[in-house]
Amino acid sequence: MPSPTGLGEIHGLLLIGLSWRSASRLVEGTISRLCATFILLWANLAYTGLTLASFTKLDNLTLYVVISVAGAAILEVLLHWRNIRPHPSRASQPGAPPAPFDRFVGRVLGITLVLAALASAVICIYYVPNNWDSLTYRFSRAFFYLTRGNLLHVGTTFDPRLLYYPFNGTLFYLFFAIHRFAAGWFYTVTCLAWVFSGLGTWYAARCMGTSRAGAFVAAWICWLAPSVLAQAASTNDEILAAVPILLALAFFLEWLAAPRSRYILLTGLGLGLGMGSKMHWLFYSGFATAAALYVLVCATRSSAFRAGFVRRIPALLTACVLAAPLAFAFAAANYISSGKITDEGYTNAILNRPFRLSLAREKIRINTANIFLSPLPDVLPPGVTQFVPGTTLRSGFVRCSSGVRFS
Repeated sequence: MPSPTGLGEIHGLLLIGLSWRSASRLVEGTISRLCATFILLWANLAYTGLTLASFTKLDNLTLYVVISVAGAAILEVLLHWRNIRPHPSRASQPGAPPAPFDRFVGRVLGITLVLAALASAVICIYYVPNNWDSLTYRFSRAFFYLTRGNLLHVGTTFDPRLLYYPFNGTLFYLFFAIHRFAAGWFYTVTCLAWVFSGLGTWYAARCMGTSRAGAFVAAWICWLAPSVLAQAASTNDEILAAVPILLALAFFLEWLAAPRSRYILLTGLGLGLGMGSKMHWLFYSGFATAAALYVLVCATRSSAFRAGFVRRIPALLTACVLAAPLAFAFAAANYISSGKITDEGYTNAILNRPFRLSLAREKIRINTANIFLSPLPDVLPPGVTQFVPGTTLRSGFVRCSSGVRFS
């Protein structure tokens, strides 16, 4: 019997191989398949965790491996049995040969991208993940859930995030926790999210009709945006929650162009994973409502649109069924544990309810100062650590009612 870590390596390789094989039956094009593989793999781990937690068996390593691999294998067998053939994605369609200038720009941007990736890799190799929030409620929740064997609350705490936060990201980390991988392996999750943030941008841009060169520039801007690049080695979960929604957008655009069920099902999985990782998607609920109203108006005005949309409803409903457990299981766990879906005090503080104009002004001042002043420590010579008497110069700030000062 191999060690838990050795079993984890076997488990991971089998899961990657089976997910890639299933993705290859669904879509054409390397990047399209990679994006589908990421969605299928994460969804597999999430569904495995939800299934075992329902029977308080989340801490059973043997069942965890068996159910995960069996789920991936069943999907592959089902696709093979139904003789599913890959559908040419819009991203895989050949375009015009790149101009010499486009090739030059691509090489230059590619070199800078590789250098940035190497810098992040060095950080991940030489430093253990020590992000304060991650230690508080991201990594720790995986171990607490293993101790309980389910996804219910672990007790009471002064930090509601440890109890009430969505847990799809935690179910990703749980793979490394249950197999007892070294601490450095926990970087894998956010590093993958960083990689797929760029791949997803490229894929979505291609689905919108952008040229390959234009899509690569868009992906490069995404990859090297400071707030995105920093998350590759920070273990923050903003990009982790956003990436599956971005991939869902790309697959949704594919579905609009070609009414194949595979695309809307992948869309549902992506939306479920993202919505069940962090609640920030609620900030975009207004746009989603406007889009739904637009579809409704088009359906009432055009009989052709209405007929085509009606034919897509069964696949759309199936996608909703797939997404619902991923998106809302955390709410059920919260209600079973505490009788409420979320911590109202923490939610009101985040959303500034009731609205206070003074807090909004303070937030604007802090964020504006952070944008313009946080790069200053990077241009100061080594050894200059004091900027304000009695405080240490870093790239962050202490938020206080009297204004902004370095911490």
